[in-house]
Amino acid sequence: AASTITVMSDPDQAPSTPCHVFTFDSVYGEDCEQRIVYESSGRPLVRDVLHGFNATMFAYGQTGTGKTYSMDGPSMAERGII
Repeated sequence: AASTITVMSDPDQAPSTPCHVFTFDSVYGEDCEQRIVYESSGRPLVRDVLHGFNATMFAYGQTGTGKTYSMDGPSMAERGII
């Protein structure tokens, strides 16, 4: 089930100030293992692609937080999600 977070444009303004609502499926902490990311996010997408559906996995975050490592893996012997 997706979760949402609402970010106010300017918290000092009146409640009528536009805000942004972001929807996300998963958030992983810094101590999360690669296996957990794959099992909860990657495996379902791969399964769906093999059944003929389109899928996208979007990795977003600060520089140096492991996005490339998660997607590509550390080596050819230990591949990432793609």
